Amino acid sequence: MQATSYSYSAGNFSNTLLRVTMAGLQYDGAYFYRVGGPALGWSDVIPYRHKPKPGTEDTVKFLSYGDAGIAWSDGTNDYVSKDAATGEYSLLVNVGDISYANDYGATNNSWVNDEFFRRAQPYASRVPYMTAPGNHDSQFDFAAYLNRSVMPEQGTGPLSRFYYSFDWGPVHFLSFSTEHTFETGGEQWQFIKDDLERTASRRHITPWVVVWGHRPLYCTDLITWESRCVEEATQYREWLEGLFHQYHVDAYLCGHNHQLEYTKPVFNETEIDDSYHNAQGTVYIVNGAAGDKEGIDPTFMPGNIPWREWTSSLSLHTAYTRVTANQTALTWEFMDSDTGKLAKSFTMSKDAGLV
Repeated sequence: MQATSYSYSAGNFSNTLLRVTMAGLQYDGAYFYRVGGPALGWSDVIPYRHKPKPGTEDTVKFLSYGDAGIAWSDGTNDYVSKDAATGEYSLLVNVGDISYANDYGATNNSWVNDEFFRRAQPYASRVPYMTAPGNHDSQFDFAAYLNRSVMPEQGTGPLSRFYYSFDWGPVHFLSFSTEHTFETGGEQWQFIKDDLERTASRRHITPWVVVWGHRPLYCTDLITWESRCVEEATQYREWLEGLFHQYHVDAYLCGHNHQLEYTKPVFNETEIDDSYHNAQGTVYIVNGAAGDKEGIDPTFMPGNIPWREWTSSLSLHTAYTRVTANQTALTWEFMDSDTGKLAKSFTMSKDAGLV
């Protein structure tokens, strides 16, 4: 297939990017591809399996992380690459702050994005690399994000490059940008509402709904407690929590805080389920410990916070998440990417046919 070449100038980027649209792929088809050409040579042959036809695959496994970079992320990249190479995992969800290029100088930092994607290539070339923008991706009007991370475009408004949704096996995924407004009635809010409403009639096919963006709606980080976990999160919940509750969103996945934690099933700052079975509340997961120039934050608010379930005990270790979903269970495994060991896991479950 012939690639389309293009470039951009932000961050003093002066190289060429190539984009190819692979047409005619069959559901669940196994493909092998390579990139390059006669003049400069060819890459190794890379395997890729296309997504299954909706309603035909009962199980999906995916990987997730947030707040990665090129400073502390070697362990995360290594273990994610090993997981992707097994062929067990179908996609990767990056919840934003892709490379932290803007921490490396104001104008000449495109090399950071180059290096990040070189390190991510072993897995980003094998499975769909799905992401949302974070605050560190906003430099130069999101130029690097928009040119290097081409996500599905499902809207027609000015923010349409920043939100999308898709089904994979028993999971409906929805991604949006917390770096742009998602206030009630706005473009992103309307997309989220319409998408969740459409999905409500298909929950027999996709019983699980996972939403992700970069910033938390619930968190207990000690350092940013007042700014992020109280002031910001309260506003975000005012816009979205009602929709999440109305349409039974199972989990919201985010980063921004460089740590791991998750809540009990919660609504309106109140634990509304005493277990993760047939829960009617949403579970909020902070998954931002992949490793970046600013380091890992091991501090959490002390004391009893009624809706908080778990905070990471990994101290300064980096981490990522493995997720397995079938028709009745959604299991989250938080992996220590310094050691490759499981740090914590929990399973959400529901009776078949129950939203």
